[in-house]
Amino acid sequence: MSVIKKIVIFLAFAIVLFLAYLYDQHQQLPQPQDVYKSTPQLNTRVYFVKKIDNDWITIFGNDRELMLGRLEKDWLGRWRIGEYLGDANINPNENQGIVWGVSEQRGPVSYYFGMIRGPDIQTLIIETDGEIYQDVPIFESEGKQFFYLKRDGNALPFSFKGLSKEGEIIFSD
Repeated sequence: MSVIKKIVIFLAFAIVLFLAYLYDQHQQLPQPQDVYKSTPQLNTRVYFVKKIDNDWITIFGNDRELMLGRLEKDWLGRWRIGEYLGDANINPNENQGIVWGVSEQRGPVSYYFGMIRGPDIQTLIIETDGEIYQDVPIFESEGKQFFYLKRDGNALPFSFKGLSKEGEIIFSD
């Protein structure tokens, strides 16, 4: 067999392997490890990675800060945080209530997110720009509760209310 044929066979084999790798990468769903690779901070915890309204959303953070990001795939099929959507400061002295963040991104699109620290809070209501969002989706992860709401429109003004199972207001901001 000539050297040229060996090179052509080797290149064809390498291309097939690379295409198989790309196919496999593009079939993968995002994982917490993808968030860790995207954040330079050492003490980051990924609380969840979840597909919500056709976006892969992650809430992650550390002892001082809670952050929201949208995961995107690069051309090789690797997941990365494509856009940081907001952050919220965590007060370590607050044991009850809600740690929340509000962000406004292009268009305007508003994001409301956070961690529910009050164990008796069962329902979250967000009121903004004359609209009331009752039963804001609450996600459980690692024994903690988180919420996320995306809406078209301005973020301000807004208010949060956390209700007990009986409908009693436990938290209001």
